[in-house]
Amino acid sequence: MGIPASYRFGAHHPLKAGHLRMLKAIVCGGEEGKRAFSEWEAGVEFDEIDYLAQLLAPALYVAAGEAGYDGPLRPRLKSLYTFFFTKTSLLLSAVAPVLEDLRRQGVDAVLLKGAGVSAALRMPPGRRPMHDLDLLVAETEGSRALDILSACGFHSVRATEAQRLYWSPHGHDCENGRGHRIDLHIAALYEHVGPGFDDGLRARTVTGSFLGAAARIPCPEDQLLLACVNGVRAPLVFEETYPDNLLWILDAAGLIRGAAIDWGLFVATAEARGVSYNVRYALRYLQSVDAGLVPTGVMERLRDNLDYGSFYVERALRVHTRYHRRRQAIERRNARSGNRDFSLRRIWDRHRIKRLDESFISCLLSFPGYLKLVWGLGHFWQLPGHALRRLMKKMEERKCTRSTNRASSTR
Repeated sequence: MGIPASYRFGAHHPLKAGHLRMLKAIVCGGEEGKRAFSEWEAGVEFDEIDYLAQLLAPALYVAAGEAGYDGPLRPRLKSLYTFFFTKTSLLLSAVAPVLEDLRRQGVDAVLLKGAGVSAALRMPPGRRPMHDLDLLVAETEGSRALDILSACGFHSVRATEAQRLYWSPHGHDCENGRGHRIDLHIAALYEHVGPGFDDGLRARTVTGSFLGAAARIPCPEDQLLLACVNGVRAPLVFEETYPDNLLWILDAAGLIRGAAIDWGLFVATAEARGVSYNVRYALRYLQSVDAGLVPTGVMERLRDNLDYGSFYVERALRVHTRYHRRRQAIERRNARSGNRDFSLRRIWDRHRIKRLDESFISCLLSFPGYLKLVWGLGHFWQLPGHALRRLMKKMEERKCTRSTNRASSTR
């Protein structure tokens, strides 16, 4: 069962000029890379770069050093490199005991995404920032692995199993209370939850080195596929949405340059999983950065195939379409209402959109607690008085505005 034509995705979203220059400077190297770095440096307001650019800054710092380019912004790039090196190192030090316990107790875990790519390409922590550690275990070992994580202080962030199935059916998001997270997958991809989907991936795993110990990682072809599918999920699910992460482009480029990719296996795996459309969409991003990354003929071999299976289609239509429409409605209403971040309606909108898996009555019952938290109150009994004071202040502001307008009109 494929996604219906009415749910087909919009046009390809080109990379922003600043992001594209950064990526070219990192990926292309040589004179082209130096030219891209110079253009980026000349046109950027460093204090205003967005978070996506901040994540690319460590790799840009390393690439500039390797190319012998020492521009005026390189010291500031170094500060971001140091920040992400420290942040990622703290994450790795927190998860190292968990990996050791999993190995000692015989749980077969495969490193995915950033951790898998870092292990394959032997990258230092600062060059490839990581927000969490992604591990794949067999569905039959999921409960045992979750118990091991809990014993190490990592607990699920979802309050109920229903919430987990709604937001993250392919695994368990776990956190240790200090901001360190482990994404425990029972399926490698969000789109494929069920027995048999990952048998080929697990059979093709290779041995890499991670945190000074041997670790199982997907083969380069599977790593590249995971990077592509995960990288373009946001613009494919939400129309007119820019990718929410650009590190996957660096991961994909590093895998293509650092390993001999069997493109026949890559295309066959994409076809078998029904993600050819996603992969072709992602490869266009790679071609925009460096046309030489994707060999001739690969794009033509990827069919317009979208066949995730009935589970994902049902969930995509029920969850993401609803979320997207609700978000669009909220954004339109917020644009009309102006900058009133702490208005009651704005707070309700935030609360409701975080709990799309709950009924309206359930959201209504939990709203006072959320309101107390947002308003910074210590007790529920303070809510009526605080709301009344806010209402009186708002009425006074409106009265003053009307008086000012009348005075202006009589002049």
